[in-house]
Amino acid sequence: MFFLLFRKELLEQLLSLRFAMACIICLVVVLSSTWVLTKEYKESLADYRTNIVLHKNEIEESNDLVGDGIKIDKPLNPMQIFFKGLDQELTATATINAQSEPHFEANYEGNPVGLLFPPIDLLFFIGIVMSLLAIAFSYDAVAGEKELGTLKLLMSYSVPRDLVLLAKWIGGYLALVAPFLVAVLCGLVVLVLSPTVELRSQDWGALGLIMFCALLYLAAIYSLGIFVSTRTQLASTSITVLLMVWVLVVLVVPNTAPYLAAQLHPVRDFVLIDKEKYQIEQEEEQRFHEAWREWREKKPDSPNNVRRSTWSAFRRDQYLRLSDHHDKINDQFRKQLDGQIRLGQYLSRISPLSSFAYAASDLAGTGIQDRNRFLDLLPEYRREITTFGYQTYIDANLNQTEPNIEGYPKFTFAESPLSNRIAWVDILFLGMWNILFFMGAYLSFLRYDVK
Repeated sequence: MFFLLFRKELLEQLLSLRFAMACIICLVVVLSSTWVLTKEYKESLADYRTNIVLHKNEIEESNDLVGDGIKIDKPLNPMQIFFKGLDQELTATATINAQSEPHFEANYEGNPVGLLFPPIDLLFFIGIVMSLLAIAFSYDAVAGEKELGTLKLLMSYSVPRDLVLLAKWIGGYLALVAPFLVAVLCGLVVLVLSPTVELRSQDWGALGLIMFCALLYLAAIYSLGIFVSTRTQLASTSITVLLMVWVLVVLVVPNTAPYLAAQLHPVRDFVLIDKEKYQIEQEEEQRFHEAWREWREKKPDSPNNVRRSTWSAFRRDQYLRLSDHHDKINDQFRKQLDGQIRLGQYLSRISPLSSFAYAASDLAGTGIQDRNRFLDLLPEYRREITTFGYQTYIDANLNQTEPNIEGYPKFTFAESPLSNRIAWVDILFLGMWNILFFMGAYLSFLRYDVK
């Protein structure tokens, strides 16, 4: 009996107009976005390789790590083709020097119209488009059959209601995810055929886990649709309620949670932070001049090369202390900000979309976790460049030669292992929403009036 019910539901879905439209939508959106984002990745990869050469030539020509500093480029992540994440620009260049904190270059080149209509990545497609399709496939699962009278006829055969609901869920869900999986597979074929994109074994593993999270997310939205359908008597009422819930869950909650978290857990104002940093910079500058004056008074007859090397050593110590002060202030701010971020994440997890977005972006290496790892490496690299750069000045002045920056510290960044990127909390939340919505649908269907 279960197989007959499952076959009936699956065939009805496969022969429906919405299934045909879902196939077209999935193929068109996934293939077009994959092609556009692959092309963008190819151009960004060329820019990244060019920047590596240019920045290396710049530092070799200037031969000055202290004044001019050094520009570093964050390695490209091929997973940004699927999930762009926090960094909408695939390439990121930061300038590191002794005198100031690391800062990133803004890119104002290229066609700005593309910023108004960014390409659709898989996160947007799954979170927005596929969730709407999940509603379209589920809103009339029970209420629609009641309107047609087929549900009353079906229940007259004394079929267990749990089997009816389970058959409807499995048949409809398979019809929903089939176009999605086929479209993603076609997109991967396009990606594999591109000679510029090389997915590592870790990337394939991340993609597999992301697809698992996507299936959990779609199952939750589909179960929500069936739950609402079992609570209404008309298909028109069901779709109206579901659209209202969709707007609330998918659009309102994820976008409102960060602002609510900012009100509940405020952080220090940037103006106050900059003011504190400026005051410390002035104090360190005064401290340097006092130390330098005392040294000259104690050793007025020192040779010029010793004076210059000592001046460089005092400057090195000044900027190392300044860097420590900056790091301390930034760490205090980051702790406050991390608390605000965590609060916003927990508030937004009322929405299944938020849990999926957090899990997918972390798995792809484009989320908060890997972004913070990259930013945390910059202050330490700044200290290395400051120490090495001023040491070249000290050695050059003592030996009365030109500074030699050969062997200067290189910046390295590697993505965290896949095992460290699995967001178990969000996966558990997705599983929880599946259980809650399905159990709600099950309990409602047991008492549903089929007449």
